[in-house]
Amino acid sequence: MAGGRPSKYTEETIPKTLEYMKKWESLGHKIPSIAGLAVHLKVRRDTIHEWRKEEGKEEFSDIIENLLALQELTLSGNGLSGDFNATISKLILTKHGYSDKVDQEIGGPGGGAVPVQYIINPVRPAGEEPAKDDQKE
Repeated sequence: MAGGRPSKYTEETIPKTLEYMKKWESLGHKIPSIAGLAVHLKVRRDTIHEWRKEEGKEEFSDIIENLLALQELTLSGNGLSGDFNATISKLILTKHGYSDKVDQEIGGPGGGAVPVQYIINPVRPAGEEPAKDDQKE
C-alpha cells in the first residue's frame, strides 16, 4: 500500500487472529465474527476485509475463511437446537448463502401462459324462478 498511514497488519496479526479463533467464547462472543476479530485486533471491519483480498496475506485469508465456517457451524447448530434465536440465526446465515426463498414458476404448454377457462353459473336462492330474459329458448 503506497502512501497513507502505515498498515496495522504486522507480524503479530496472524498470532492474534489465531488467538481470537481459540478464545472467542471466553471473550463473551456468542459466535466468532469479523466484528469480534476487529475489536480484538483493534482495527475496522473493512480493514479485515481488505486484508483478506491482499496479495501476500493468503494465510490471513485462510484463517478468516475458517472463522466464517466456524460461524456458520455455530449458528446452524445452535439455531437447530433452539439455543439461539431462530430469526437471528436465519438472518445471519443468509450471509453464508442460506435462504428460505422458494422459487416457483408455473407455466402452460411450451412455457407459455396457463390457459384459464371461466364458467359463470348464476346462483339463485332456492325456490326462486329465473327471470323471463334469463330463460333459454
